[in-house]
Amino acid sequence: MRIDDGLGWKGLALLAVMGLAACGGTAESEHEDDDRSPTGPSAAVTPTPQPNPTPAATPDPGTPTPQPTPTPTPAAASVAYEQDIRPILETDCLSCHGQFGSYAGTMGYVVAGNASSRLVRSTQSGGSMNRYLSGDKAGKADLIRRWVVENGAAQSR
Repeated sequence: MRIDDGLGWKGLALLAVMGLAACGGTAESEHEDDDRSPTGPSAAVTPTPQPNPTPAATPDPGTPTPQPTPTPTPAAASVAYEQDIRPILETDCLSCHGQFGSYAGTMGYVVAGNASSRLVRSTQSGGSMNRYLSGDKAGKADLIRRWVVENGAAQSR
């Protein structure tokens, strides 16, 4: 019998202990190249018992169990169309652009979250409609940009 027959050293040692090697006089037999497996009562090989896995450690009763982090809920929009943007549009834009009188009409010029939205570009400093904003032009333009980009063009809060 050869070591590479799938038994390995443990298997050979087990066979030697069981007396199979003693039957043939040596560990090698005349059927060394034979693929037959030994038969008979002494041929049964008992698998080596494996150690039991270590049980999981139990937490110390004095230590609090960590809680999963809750999924944050989206915060309410700090800038919204109804409360913040519509008054600007009514004051500065509706006389020429009637579509800005409704949220749906305004959304035709807005892509939520996109700073390149038409309404944002045109009202920013240097934009084609910035000069028509009354009062604090920079403040109104920033409010419109924040509404679109940071607040996802929310209708209300």
